Amino acid sequence: MISLKSTLFVVACLLSSFVHGHIPGGGSEESAFSILTDPPAEDPEDLNAELFVGDEVVVNLTVINGPSESYLVRSGREFVFDAEVLNQDDDIIYANESIHVKITGNFLGIESLEFVDPDTEEVAGTFDIRVKKKQRLVDYLFTYVILVWLVISYVSMGALMDLPLLKERIYPPWSLLIGMFCQFILMPLVTFSLANILPVDNPTGVGIVLVGTCPGGWLSNIFSVLLDVDFILSVTMTFFSSIVGLAMMPLNIFIYATPFIQGNKNLETPFIDLALNLILLVVACVVGILLGYKFEK
Repeated sequence: MISLKSTLFVVACLLSSFVHGHIPGGGSEESAFSILTDPPAEDPEDLNAELFVGDEVVVNLTVINGPSESYLVRSGREFVFDAEVLNQDDDIIYANESIHVKITGNFLGIESLEFVDPDTEEVAGTFDIRVKKKQRLVDYLFTYVILVWLVISYVSMGALMDLPLLKERIYPPWSLLIGMFCQFILMPLVTFSLANILPVDNPTGVGIVLVGTCPGGWLSNIFSVLLDVDFILSVTMTFFSSIVGLAMMPLNIFIYATPFIQGNKNLETPFIDLALNLILLVVACVVGILLGYKFEK
């Protein structure tokens, strides 16, 4: 049974997130601010620049329809990238003036090039900068090794399932239903509340929500063995949460991550890729169950 204290904690988190929480970038004061690029962007709503860590690019911009006549150009977070207005003694620019901004990538991430009103020190507009990591051969090898290892671990997990014991954990299904409730109802609500309460930006908020919507994995099975608890129940939860996650994970992401995305194409969730990955894990687990049933030794 879920205790009264746990229920009150969830309710308090939700109320706090809606009353005191924040979702950055939701104001309408920047609607009059617009930027033109040279060459022009194919989609005016998809203004951004991309570069790799350690590289430099020069972005040609023109500020139009702004609320001020001049702006201070700066990096939203110099940890991610540095910004310098070329051919200027300072980083002050003027409206309807074409400028050249040199961007230097420092670290992997998505951050904004900010245009600040010098008088009010408020951010009048932003331009997204995406700093990516160069893919090396070792990165590709690491990705595929992890993928193969993950598939093997799920096949092994399925092979370890004892079908008679599995039926005992399913009937009656109360322990399984409680686990599903905590996994797909409680955790997404708590992480969404934390993402609103904590002073984080939109990409970080999406990341927090993603962590809370993921189904359980093999790590819980390892801890169940180390702590000498019900391993069969842990494996059963992992198997069924992977199946239920095919529907609940995209649904929870749509419900809880949408307020942080707000039309930003850089933060859109790859639902098809998520579904394919979950299907791969479910298939691997089913193959393990069949192998364990066919070859008991």
